[in-house]
Parts: sequence; structure tokens; C-alpha cells
Amino acid sequence: MTVFASPLRFAGMPSDRYWQFEDGQVNLGRLEAQPFDLGRLCLAEFGLIYGNDWLVVPVDVSAGSFTVIREVAYTNSFGERFVAPLANDTNRSGRFRMFEINVQGKDQVVPGLFVPPTALGSLEGRALEDIMFLRDEMANMAWAVERFVQARSGDPRNRGDEPRPVNQVQGLEPTAEFQYMLETEVPLNWIPLVPVATGIGTFNLRKGTMHDTDSSLGVLLRSTPYDVRDEEIPRAGVRCRRVPALARAEDGSYIRWITRRVNVGRGEGSSNLAFDSALKP
Repeated sequence: MTVFASPLRFAGMPSDRYWQFEDGQVNLGRLEAQPFDLGRLCLAEFGLIYGNDWLVVPVDVSAGSFTVIREVAYTNSFGERFVAPLANDTNRSGRFRMFEINVQGKDQVVPGLFVPPTALGSLEGRALEDIMFLRDEMANMAWAVERFVQARSGDPRNRGDEPRPVNQVQGLEPTAEFQYMLETEVPLNWIPLVPVATGIGTFNLRKGTMHDTDSSLGVLLRSTPYDVRDEEIPRAGVRCRRVPALARAEDGSYIRWITRRVNVGRGEGSSNLAFDSALKP
């Protein structure tokens, strides 16, 4: 097939001309990324440097098909025909592949593009469960904060409405100048993630408890033991949600499921956890 290639366009793309105002709704220059956030760094580099060097060639394929492209060639304005080589780094150290599928259990790939029979779009409702994984530098810990959980009625319930602990010591001597508190209490929806060694200098974060029983009520933290790699919770935090979704199939029937969404968190937090406190009565 022969088609016309068009320049690639995306939101936040730098303008091709000088003295031209750019769209301010997307600012890739203010993208916050840590040194280990390779995905964000590659996205920013592609959008700010190589954005206007890419072309789009529309190719329509059927849903549920596996398409293999044998050759891609282009003809310039002088009538010269060039064949675009494959993006393959076999002769170099490392590995990079595009439009190939790995064979499970083998060091082998199948060239081609698989288009699963998915829906074009779906409707999503209010989150049934919302958990925030964050760092607490003051306590030198990581926490999983259950903001919303699914109640027995099926609707989300705000765990922030639960009674908060009162950190004070009872039964002190009237003449005491200070009252000693061994440890402050944290809300029940703050589930600690304690480090567990997995090797020499490496560890995972495992779900713990600040009380006699497990205080987690949601589905995302239900499994025991629940381990998370330490590098999976950066300083920006991670937000996980369970969201109901609805879509139509090819025959017009409805398909309902509960999907999971993972986004960047809101930064660090503070649980007000403290030890060996001397408080005035």
C-alpha cells in the first residue's frame, strides 16, 4: 500500500517556527522526574528534542489481528526510493526491539504487531478504593494510606471519617512537670510498610501493623504477606485506585469490570509518629 506520511502532532509539542506562542496547557519542561524515572525522562527527551523529526503513516488493521510488515520504504521529492531499516541493535551491547512479542520462557521474539480485540473507549465511575503509597521522612518509614475503601453496600467509604487517636497520657501525678509518652498512635487507615531484607544491601517493604490486628480493609492490601519493592515508592509517592469501568462489545452488549489505575502521588506525608516524647500535662 502507498500512503502519504504526515508530521507527528501531540499536546505540548514545541513549535516549529520562531516567535510563535506555544500551547501552555502542557508544559513538558516542568515535568518532575527522579534519576531512576527512565520512562519520564525518555518521554521528555522525545517531546522536547525529537518531536518534529517523526512522521505518521496511517495503516488500518482489524481488531484481533496480528500484522507483520516486511518492508517500509519511502520516496522523496526527487523520486529516489529508500528502504527504512529495522530498529534492531543486535550488533551492539544491550537490546532494543519494537513491534515484536516475546515468547514466554524463551529468548525469542515473534516479529509483528498484535492488536487485541479491545474496546475503543470505556466509561469509568467513581473510584471504589483509593490508596496512597507515600514516604514519611520524619518517621523514616513508608506508609500505605487507605483513603477510600469499598463498603458492604458496594459504595466507597471514606476512612478519613473514622475517629482519630488522642495522644495523651492518663493517670499521671498531679505534680509531674512533664508526661512521658513511649509512642504516639497513628490513624487506623495508615498501614506501615516495614523493610524486610532480601539480600546483601537489598530489601522489600512489607505490610505491617501498628495494632494487634491488620487494620487494612480494602482489596488492594488484602493479601498477606504484602511486599513492595523499595524503589517502587519514590519521593513523589504512588496512587492506586480500583475503578469500575463499562464498555460495549462488537455485538452491542455491555461489558463491566473493575480496573486498576496507578498514578503519581502527591509527595511525602507525615503520620505524626514519634517515640520517647516528653509532653506538658
